[in-house]
Amino acid sequence: ESKQFARMLKLICANWQLEEKELERQLVAESNQLQRELGVTSDDLAPRPKNNKQKVERLKALKKKRLEESSRLEKEVEGLWKTLNVGEDDQKAFKEKVEAT
Repeated sequence: ESKQFARMLKLICANWQLEEKELERQLVAESNQLQRELGVTSDDLAPRPKNNKQKVERLKALKKKRLEESSRLEKEVEGLWKTLNVGEDDQKAFKEKVEAT
């Protein structure tokens, strides 16, 4: 009976280790995806993250910060268009020219 119990404990531990490895693999994959998406390297995340979970958290924070900055800049540009009284056709032409470069 005790041998059976010990065997069960070993199986449970092995299962936990597999789950832990899978979670770590998922964190690495998410981290890599966010790094590609944001165009950053691990060096850009100074101080260096201690683990993959921390790295993913920093990358998500960086992504959020960049989205907020982008939104703020878009609003600022819209305000400038209005201030300068630039028509929609000219705005569209300018945007196309910028995207082409």
